[in-house]
Amino acid sequence: YSYSYVKSGVLPLNPKDHTIKAINIPAGSSSKQIGSILEKDGIIRNGAIFQYYTKFKNYTGFKSGYYNLSPSMSLSSIAKDLQEGGTQKPVDPTLGKVTIPEGLTLEQIAKRITINADEKNAKTPFSEADFMKVVQDPTFIAKMATAYPNLFKSLPQKSAGVKYQLEGYLFPATYDYTKKSTVETLVTSMIEAMNTQLTPYYSQIASSTRSVNQVLSLASIVEKEANNDDDRRNVAGTFNNREAAGMTLDSNSTVLYAEGKLGDHTTLTQDATINTSLNSPYNTYLYKGAGPGPIDSPSLSSITAVLKPTQNQYYYFVADVTTGKVYFVKTLAEQNENVQTYVNSKLKK
Repeated sequence: YSYSYVKSGVLPLNPKDHTIKAINIPAGSSSKQIGSILEKDGIIRNGAIFQYYTKFKNYTGFKSGYYNLSPSMSLSSIAKDLQEGGTQKPVDPTLGKVTIPEGLTLEQIAKRITINADEKNAKTPFSEADFMKVVQDPTFIAKMATAYPNLFKSLPQKSAGVKYQLEGYLFPATYDYTKKSTVETLVTSMIEAMNTQLTPYYSQIASSTRSVNQVLSLASIVEKEANNDDDRRNVAGTFNNREAAGMTLDSNSTVLYAEGKLGDHTTLTQDATINTSLNSPYNTYLYKGAGPGPIDSPSLSSITAVLKPTQNQYYYFVADVTTGKVYFVKTLAEQNENVQTYVNSKLKK
């Protein structure tokens, strides 16, 4: 082969053509056979050059299956894909990704699903309004409860005073979407992910004093009160001690949620000026327990903190909102001192 002929054969067939095709590579195909399949399907310019190139570059161990390939791909990226292995059935190519961080409320998740995390400033085909409609649709909720009975066994009813029944039941993670994805399939995959994460723990929860809903509710508070694993387990342990002593949990986050002010970040002023006498089932200053349902989507780390808390002697803690450090104490006198030091003294006079 002449050098220029080989060079043009190694370059992508058409760098501008990003059309993805599902290409099936049968089991036991040689690199020669793979080359001719790719050429015939319009992915590469020349099958023989593919065979020559992969041999020269020592690409071996190509696997069978379906691959999403396009004419804009270089021979090396095609070869690398083929080494990783395909799928048993054709899979719709990913159009983008939606990233849901831990500790977001449904209303915050609704905003996130409009952003394609794959590209800067890119939008998804999903709208905030459609998302809020799906997560509040009784037919959809009933369908999910049937599909995931363990997860939804203790789902709070609207009559319990929950803001949204599905609050806290969507797992925070990154989700791909394809051209077939809808808001409903997206929400379903978030619920399915929560079910998958909790599956190893269902039997433990069933034999404990808390329902799945109570575990998620407490985990959603722990999520907001601490930002590392040690603190989360200690916060969960402290809440356990308060519950065992017949005390209320007194979590500011639950009141902020009831007030509709639970954001990504709580300011010192917000924290210090919450209405602890607000009449809401979410007010953990007024009512015992962790509220009627979760206040956000907790991380797996917060969920496991509730399931395996640190056994400690604490009844109080306060977080320094400026540093995120949590201070745990046994007595109210010590707590008042810490609140003065880490909260009140830092408020703008």
